[in-house]
Amino acid sequence: MPTPQKLYFNTNGTFRLVQFTDLHYFNDATTIQGNQRVVRDVLAWESPDMAVFSGDLRMHSLAVQPAVDAAVPYAIILGNHDNEADMELLDIMQMDSQVPLSRTLTGVVSPNGVDYFMPVWRRGSGAAGPLLANGTSGQPTNGTAGAGGDVAADTVGAMLVFLYSGQHECMGVPKWGCVTPDQIAWLKASLGSYMAQISSTPGSPPAATIPISVFLHIPPPEYMDIRNNLAIHGFSNETTACPSVNTGTMDAFELLGVTTVQCGHDHLNDFYASIGSVTYMYGSKTGYGSYGPQPGVPRGARVLELTAANKTFATWIRTEKGDVQAQREARHMPSTQTRCSDSQLKMLVPDAGMLPADLAIVVVGFVAPLMLIGLLAWRLRRRIMPHFKAYSAVASSCPS
Repeated sequence: MPTPQKLYFNTNGTFRLVQFTDLHYFNDATTIQGNQRVVRDVLAWESPDMAVFSGDLRMHSLAVQPAVDAAVPYAIILGNHDNEADMELLDIMQMDSQVPLSRTLTGVVSPNGVDYFMPVWRRGSGAAGPLLANGTSGQPTNGTAGAGGDVAADTVGAMLVFLYSGQHECMGVPKWGCVTPDQIAWLKASLGSYMAQISSTPGSPPAATIPISVFLHIPPPEYMDIRNNLAIHGFSNETTACPSVNTGTMDAFELLGVTTVQCGHDHLNDFYASIGSVTYMYGSKTGYGSYGPQPGVPRGARVLELTAANKTFATWIRTEKGDVQAQREARHMPSTQTRCSDSQLKMLVPDAGMLPADLAIVVVGFVAPLMLIGLLAWRLRRRIMPHFKAYSAVASSCPS
C-alpha cells in the first residue's frame, strides 16, 4: 500500500475541503455523466486542498475519478448503501487506499477497521514526510521521534476524523445505523491520546485551539434535536433519518473538542446549526442517483475552510450551476419529530436510478395519502347523496 503524503495548510493559514455526498452511482448514462460533471465542476470552481466523499458512492472508482483527474487529494468514508455490490467495507477501503492521491486509511486499530483520523499540518522548514508513523497503530506522527527527523518543524494545525455510521440497525434496533459505543471508546482513547501528545510537543499550539472536523454518513440524533428546537442555516425539507439509539456521540465530540460534524444521508437537507461548541452540518446532495434534491434545487457540495490552530471556520454551498449559497440567514422551521425511526422521504417523483427500497418508500408516501383522500371523499359522498336526492325530489314536486 502506498504511504499517503501529509496534508498541509496553505501559506495563508487556510485549508479548504469540499464534501461530496450521496452520489448513488448506478449503471446508467444519466447518473454517471451527471455525477462526474457536478464533482468535476465544483472542484474546478473551488480549487480545494482536499475532497471528502462522505458515503453512498456505490461505484467508488467512478466516484473518485474526477478528484484523481484534478490532482486533488481525497478521502472516503462509507455509507449504508456502499456494500451493496460484491465487496465488503474493508475491501472497498483497502482498494481506495491504493490510489496515489487517496488519503483513506485502513489497518488502524478501530473496532471495524475503517474508522481513522489524520492531522493537517502547518509546514515548517523540513521536507514533506509520511502521513503516519505507524500505519497499523492509528497514531499519526507528530513530527518528533519516529518521523525520521525530516519534519521536526511541522506542527499540527487541524484534525480530520472519519467514522463509519453503519447501515440499517443500531445495537440491534432496526432502521438506521450509528457510531457504536465501541467506536466512540476507540475514538476517545486514540484521538484523546494524540491530542495530549500534541500538547506536550515543544513548539506545538495548545490542543484546545486545534479545530477537529468529523465526517460520517448517517446523522446522529442531535440533528433531529436541531430541527425541532433551533434556528438553522439552510434548508430542512426532510425529517432526520438518524439512529433510534443515542450512543453518546455528542458527549464524545464535546469532550474531545470537536469543532464541526458533517454528514449526508438525508438528501433534502443541507442545514447547519450549533449545539454548544460543536457545529453540526449536512452536506449538499451531490449525485443524480436516488432521490433528491427537491425540484428546482440544484445539486452541489458543502465547502469547509479551516484556519490553522484556530476554532473559527467558514462554510458555504457551491451548486452545480456555479452559484455560492452563503447560508448566512438563520431561521427556525418548527418540527415535531420525536423518533429518528419515523423518518420518511418526501419526494413525490423518484430520480433516475432509485433503489427499489427507496422507490417503494416514495410510492407508499405518495399513494397512501391519495388513497386516504379518496376514501374520505367516498364516505362523504355516501353521507351527502341521500340528503341531496331527498331535496331534489321535494324540489321537483313543488309547483313552479
